Parts: sequence; C-alpha cells; structure tokens
Amino acid sequence: MSLGGAELAVVLEEVTGLLEHRSLARVFQALVNSGQEFAAVLLRVEGLEAMAEVSGRLGAEALMSGLATAAREAFGPQALLGRHSPEALAALLPGQGAKEALDGAQRALSRLQEQGGRPVRAGVAAHPCPGFAAAQTLDSAAKALVHAGFLEPYSAVTFDAVSLNISGDDLFNQGRLSEAVAEYEKALGLEPNEANVLNSLGVCYGQLGQMERARDYFERAKAAAPQDHMAHYNLGLALMSLGRAEEAEACLQRSLELSPEHADALFQLGRLAQSQGRCKLALDFLQRAAAQPGCKKAVHRRLGEVLAAEGQPARAEEAFKEAIKANPADPASLCGLAVLYLDRGGNLDIALSLARRAHQREPLSLRYIRVLARALLALGRHPEAMWLLRDAVEEHPQEPHLALLLGQAEEGLNHPEEARQHYGRALTLEPNLEEARAGLARLEQGD
Repeated sequence: MSLGGAELAVVLEEVTGLLEHRSLARVFQALVNSGQEFAAVLLRVEGLEAMAEVSGRLGAEALMSGLATAAREAFGPQALLGRHSPEALAALLPGQGAKEALDGAQRALSRLQEQGGRPVRAGVAAHPCPGFAAAQTLDSAAKALVHAGFLEPYSAVTFDAVSLNISGDDLFNQGRLSEAVAEYEKALGLEPNEANVLNSLGVCYGQLGQMERARDYFERAKAAAPQDHMAHYNLGLALMSLGRAEEAEACLQRSLELSPEHADALFQLGRLAQSQGRCKLALDFLQRAAAQPGCKKAVHRRLGEVLAAEGQPARAEEAFKEAIKANPADPASLCGLAVLYLDRGGNLDIALSLARRAHQREPLSLRYIRVLARALLALGRHPEAMWLLRDAVEEHPQEPHLALLLGQAEEGLNHPEEARQHYGRALTLEPNLEEARAGLARLEQGD
C-alpha cells in the first residue's frame, strides 16, 4: 500500500477484508506524518464480544464483515478501513473534513439500520482540530463514539466539547481530578461558553479545595445558562463555603424558583437557615426536602437537629431514626439520638450504645467524647467516664465542658478535692457554667 509517498506492508483480515489492527496503526501513523487533512470514523457494533460468547467467533466476524461492507459503500474506495478493536472498525478518510465524514457515517448507519441486527453507533473526528495534534484524531473519534453511546442506536456524533465533557466526567468519577481538569480545559478550547463544561470545572476545583476558582467557573456557567437551576445551585454552594451567606441564599433561592422541587436546593437552604438560627425557616425547607424522593441522606439528621432545637423531641427522635436507617454509620445522627434520650432520662442503655458508636467513628470529636461521657455518667459508670475524660482534658485543657464532666465523674467516685479542682477550672474557662457552680455548692454542703 502506498500512502503519502511511503510504501507500507499491510495485512488484511481474512474474513472481513479489514486492515488488521497493527496494520491500521501503521497506516494511521503514515497519514499523520503526511501532514494532510483527514478524518477518522469509528463504527462500533453493540455487544459484539458478548455475541461471540454465544454464537462463536465466526458469527461475530460475519457481523463485522457486514459492517465493513456498509462502510465501503458509504465512504467510497478512498477510505482506509481497519480493525480498531474487537467491536469496532476505523475508517480513515484522507482529504476529508468532519462534515463529509459525518455524512458518510450516517449513510453507513442508515444502511445498517435498514438491514436490522445489533445496534451500531459512530464517532467522528477530523484533523486539523484546534488544540489537538493529528496523532490524537483516532482518540478523539473514540471519545465521540462514547458520546454517541448516550444517544439513540444508530447515532453518529462529531467530536466536540460535550465529548470531552463526558470523557472528563469519566476521569472525575475515577478520582483522577487533575486529568479531568485537563480534559475540561480542552473542551473550553473548543467551546468557551459550554455551560456543562464550566460547571464541571467548578465542581473539580471545589473538590480540590480551590473555592474561589470554583466560584469563578460557576459564575461563568450561570452567565452561559441563566435558566439552568444547577448553575445557580452550584454557585450558591461555592458562596456558602466562602462564608458569603447572603449571596449564597439568593443563588439557592433562584435555583429553587427554576426547579421548585429540587431536593438539594431545599436541603442547602434549610442548612443555611439552621446555621443562622432561623429554625422555623430551616424546618420548612428541610421538611420539603425530606418529602422529595431524591433527598440527601443528611436531610433527616438536620431535620432532627432543628426539631430538637424547636422543642419537638418526639418528632426529632423519628427524624434521627430515619437518618440512622438511611446511614447507620453517621456519627452525627447517632449522637443526636443519644442526646435526645439523655435529655429526657430514658433509654439510657440505648443512649450509651449510640454514643459509643458515634465515638468509635470519630474518636477525636469533642462533641462525641462529651456525649459518651454523659451517657456513662447517667448510668453510674464513673470509672469509665473518668478515664475517658482525663485523657480528653489533657488533650483539650481549654474546653470547659470536659472539665465539668470530669468534675462530675470525680464527684461520683467520692473524690471531692479532684472534683472541686475540675469544677473550678470549668468556671475559670466559662464563668457562666451553672452546672459547675452547682457542683461546687454540693461539695461545700458535703463538707
């Protein structure tokens, strides 16, 4: 075979007449080296490898042979056809651009659809393409083919910013954030105002902890798609994380106007209102969020916290139970339910079990240490509470509530001097801590 002035030794597959895979690679490299304009099309038969398991390799190769025949008829004699993968063939088209290649792919797909059989899709790319080397053209066609997989059978897609967005999403889902960012940046090179790509970059930078940069991309996404509720929602989240609560609330409210039943927007508005102490407003948003089928697992826990703050312990208990049902390992929900039981002085053994589970999940959390200590003290298990609290007080000497609890443990063990010392320390750290003052009063009466 002669291509670009070079003579190439190639091997054809016996059944299909296609260039075998290594020969296709040599032909593609020669085409790249020639410096000419060209296009590449990948045609893929869905589930061909699975079919080979059932009907044998010959049956699968017969289908690939039919695909090759349709490609020859559609692309003409100048097309260079080869095996790209077990399920796909490549058509290399010297001198053609993306539009001509797409027309040929659609002709091939129409013929194949008329014949029936397994679905086929096509991905198209061409050189030159801004920001991409000639050697990347087949890879770009492969990304367009993945893009086509999201559409109806017998669809053909030309490589574009959406193809790169899909490829970036795949990298993002694998946790390969830096590679995903690079892919999304390439997409912006093709379409600077593609809202989905701008949004994806914002999400990546948010995951990387670069919230100002994330906010910038979300602002651009909102400008590109002002009616997209997710653009407003994501910008609201970024602003929340930056402590810009008023702006965040406005964005989340706009997201909710565009999508009134959006569970995540309802949840975040409830969370924001809760953090500002607006419990009634938080309750309204969180109850609406909990009623949505796609609500976050954390909705019920937040709802429990707000209901408890509103003096509705029975409803708070139900909410915490729902939260634990949705996520049995959530320490905040376990702790919240434990506190409810401790506050009402019932189910103390269950409270201790819940508090232990929360502490085991996050043993360094001061809140979970305090609640576990409360549960131990409520059950009269003063020695365990004392050892837990001595370590905690040593680690956190400026925490008044730990000193208070340690004073109560020492008092329960009939260690008045130690108890007096810790009560006094608690009051030094927090002069309005009435429980510490009451502890000292009890000790004085005992003397």
